Amino acid sequence: MRPISLKLNAFGSYGKETLIDFTKPTQNLFLITGDTGSGKSTIFDAIVYALYGAGQENELEYQSNFSYNAKQPSVTFTFAESSEENAKQYTIIRTPKYYRYKENSKKKVLAKKPENPTVTLIENNSGNSWDKKNGADDKIIDIVGLNKNQFMQVAMIAQGEFMNVIRESSNNKKEIFRKLFNTEIYDKIADALGNRKKSLEKQISTIKTECQTELLNVILNENYAKYAELKEYLDILQDGNMSIINEFITLFKDYCNYLKAQYDNICANNEKNNDAYEKASADLTEANQILVAFVEYENAEKILAQCKEQKEAIAEKESLLNKINDAYVVKPYYNNYVNAENAKKDLENKINTQEQSLPELQSAFKNAENKLKETEPLFENAKKEFTEISSSVNSALKMFEQKEKIEKELESIKEQYIKAVDLKTKEEKEIESINNLLKENNEIKENYKNANVEKAQLDNEIKECKSIVDKNENIENVQSQIKELQEECTRKQREFTDCQEQYNAVNGEYERINNRFLSEQAGVLAKELKDGEPCKVCGSTVHPKPYVSNESIEIPTQEEVNNAKKKRDLIDKKLQEKSMECNNIIKDIKNLENNYSQACDEVCKLLNISSKESITEVLNERKADLNKKYAENRASIKILEKAENTISELNEKIEKETELLSTYDAEVKEYNEKLIKTETALSEMTNNSDYSSKEDAEKAINKAEINKNDLENKYTVAKNEKENTKIKLENAETLLEEYKKTLPNAVEEIAKTETEYNNILSEKNFNDNSWNEYIEKYSQDQINEITTEINKYKDDLKSAETQKKSALKYINNKQKPDIDALSSKVEELREDKKKSDEEKNIMFNSLKNNNGILNRITEKVENQTEILKDYNKVNVIADLISGSASKQAKIDLETFVQRYYLQNILHSANKRFENMTGGQFQLILKDLNKAGKRANEGLDLMVYSLVTGKVREIKTLSGGESFMAALSLALGMADQIKSKKGSINLDMMFIDEGFGSLDDRSRAQAVNVLIEMAGSDKLIGIISHVSELKQNIGNQLIVSKNESGSTIKWKID
Repeated sequence: MRPISLKLNAFGSYGKETLIDFTKPTQNLFLITGDTGSGKSTIFDAIVYALYGAGQENELEYQSNFSYNAKQPSVTFTFAESSEENAKQYTIIRTPKYYRYKENSKKKVLAKKPENPTVTLIENNSGNSWDKKNGADDKIIDIVGLNKNQFMQVAMIAQGEFMNVIRESSNNKKEIFRKLFNTEIYDKIADALGNRKKSLEKQISTIKTECQTELLNVILNENYAKYAELKEYLDILQDGNMSIINEFITLFKDYCNYLKAQYDNICANNEKNNDAYEKASADLTEANQILVAFVEYENAEKILAQCKEQKEAIAEKESLLNKINDAYVVKPYYNNYVNAENAKKDLENKINTQEQSLPELQSAFKNAENKLKETEPLFENAKKEFTEISSSVNSALKMFEQKEKIEKELESIKEQYIKAVDLKTKEEKEIESINNLLKENNEIKENYKNANVEKAQLDNEIKECKSIVDKNENIENVQSQIKELQEECTRKQREFTDCQEQYNAVNGEYERINNRFLSEQAGVLAKELKDGEPCKVCGSTVHPKPYVSNESIEIPTQEEVNNAKKKRDLIDKKLQEKSMECNNIIKDIKNLENNYSQACDEVCKLLNISSKESITEVLNERKADLNKKYAENRASIKILEKAENTISELNEKIEKETELLSTYDAEVKEYNEKLIKTETALSEMTNNSDYSSKEDAEKAINKAEINKNDLENKYTVAKNEKENTKIKLENAETLLEEYKKTLPNAVEEIAKTETEYNNILSEKNFNDNSWNEYIEKYSQDQINEITTEINKYKDDLKSAETQKKSALKYINNKQKPDIDALSSKVEELREDKKKSDEEKNIMFNSLKNNNGILNRITEKVENQTEILKDYNKVNVIADLISGSASKQAKIDLETFVQRYYLQNILHSANKRFENMTGGQFQLILKDLNKAGKRANEGLDLMVYSLVTGKVREIKTLSGGESFMAALSLALGMADQIKSKKGSINLDMMFIDEGFGSLDDRSRAQAVNVLIEMAGSDKLIGIISHVSELKQNIGNQLIVSKNESGSTIKWKID
């Protein structure tokens, strides 16, 4: 990538918008110069920020302190993918987190929360764009080809920074070089083989664990001849030694065959025991059945003996039961005979009764007939007279009803007329009252007509006051933020002090160990000195006072020195972080204090006061005064609104009431006309009837109706009397005739039932009523009891005879068995069978369990054999590639490959390093035989002295030499990157300071090397304040700083 332009806006020390055009230099080497702190390094920081952003905790430090009104900071960086003419161009616009001023207020107030950072990537050629949501950061890394740390190590050679590259451990260098050299594939191969190895180890371990778990369940028989040997094998396997697993399987298979033979013998013996037990059980069952037959026979004999004793008594009871049953047969015949006699007597009594009542009924019928003849003509005359009077009265009543109707109508019209007049009068009064209210509310409206104008004025005053209150609240918030930051600053300063004390202690320890180590190195060299031979350090051939080591003092090792230095560096890094935190907080406090002071001045000006201490008091008084005026104004507006609403309502009401008054006036006229018309109709009516009034007419009709109803009742009574006596007479004559016809049949029925009764008495051997004695003496319950007793006797006798016969047939001359002896034998054989079954089950389970284990571990061992073959192959290759093989260098495959690439880098780097050091030094890789003894040091760099021909640690270089080494290595890396197509094109480099550590000769040589490089396509910017460089480099970007922040200008010579 090659930079085209960089625009900074309110970023860092650049308060105003600043554009740096990297196409202006006429040479590819230019100088960025200016005073210390003027903002030179900020240019590179801005490029790095544009490409990679910053951590959340560092975002706020980019907001410029020279940008007033909290202007939004931003960086816009445009670059080409390479230095080729048609290379793609990209623009990155990135804004950090910053505090902005609130809007919608009279004077801006700093917000409490910062704005979130943003990033936009634009491909200038196509117009495609990416933002944070759709992966702008990842896309930038893909384009550049380096992450932030890698970019800063390759594109920026800073004093103390690039030393990390040359002094980093091999493992850390490997991470840096991986992207540069595209060696990820070798790391992935090592990981894949390592994962494959772990997977196979896991499978082997799983099989081993599964086998050991299976072997825990092995059941051994101590009676087995090889029990001890088999047990010993099991113990060895359980201890984790699986090498004898195949021998164990062979031995265990023989043991399983032994168990099978034992099981077959046990099964044969078990079958014999089962047969004996089943035969004894069958004998016992048969004996129990014979014993039951003997018991049943004896019981049957007992029951038969009892039946023999009961035989005569049962016979007597059977005879009695027969007699009782005969008596119940006779009883219905007797009842029929008695009922026939009673029926004949009843019939004779009815005939006598009817004959006696017949003359009386005949006389009553004749009297009723005569009475009807007397009342009938009187009733007919009354009906005729009632009809004539009804006609006359109805005509009169109609006339009277019409007159009464007109009179009622006249009365109703009068009432409605009076009511209409009243309503009209009331409505006139209501309208007068409304007009009075209208007058009053119009006066109120006039008095309060300026209330809304006053409200508008008050609203403006309140709005202004609220704005001042908001500003005051912001002042309080800023004051609170200042207090919180001051507390945090105090805490951070304490942490810094603690850390500084810790650093002093650790640094002192490091200096002590390092000095002792370096001193003792002199002792090592002193031991090698010989008179007449030059010293390797000073070249003298005379050694009068060589350094003598103090053997009583423990000499620290290089590793101890390194550990002490690492510990010191860690504390130093932490110390720098604490210092930066304190500085950031102090900056924030100053910014907030400035904002606080400006806001207080603004509020004082608005309140027209001189002291900010009285802001709250004056503001409260103004608020109280406005609140009072606002309340009074609200009351006036409410009165005005009420009056206006009332006027509107009254106008609507008076309109309605006027319409209503017109309606009432029309009704009064209408009812007056109806009144006159109805009075005229009533005066014109005349009475042409025989009755003077409606009451006389009603009396006449009522009297005629009463007379008619009275005669009608008498006629109806006479008529009903005649009908009733006629029916009674006819019924009496009919019944008498029927009774006389039925009497001969009743006599015949008596004779018939008497004969049947006498016949049944003779048949059942009863004399007269002797049968009735049995019925009276024996109830139905007693009869049932006798019947049950007889039936039980017969059932017991029959059952006992059958049982005896069946028992004798089953016994069949057999002897009574000894059940106890047979039961004892069965129990004895049952115990033998139970023991045999248990022994069989134990042996079966043992055999099944062991056979299952044998099959499973055999299968697992077969699987393990195949896995072990794979593992042995993978293990050797994986250890070799990962550098963990025994008796070999601890260098992995990726390191070997990177050594090849690094050799090429060193080839380019040493061309420059030799020139810069006047042909004294070269950078070389640590010897392969020494680089992998204890750990991977395959990428560690050493310094080879072309003067002495010796190799030493790169850490022994001086500050200036280290800078030249770092510069040479960076340039060599750039050459290697450029030479590899398909990798990144980094056509830019910045060198930050470092030249101050060089002497004049070294500085001139370094500049010559850079000038030589500037002839190629790489754009190199040297950031330095060293004045000597200005004479050698004509293209200069001059950075200066004033009260408005940093500014730039190009100087092209």
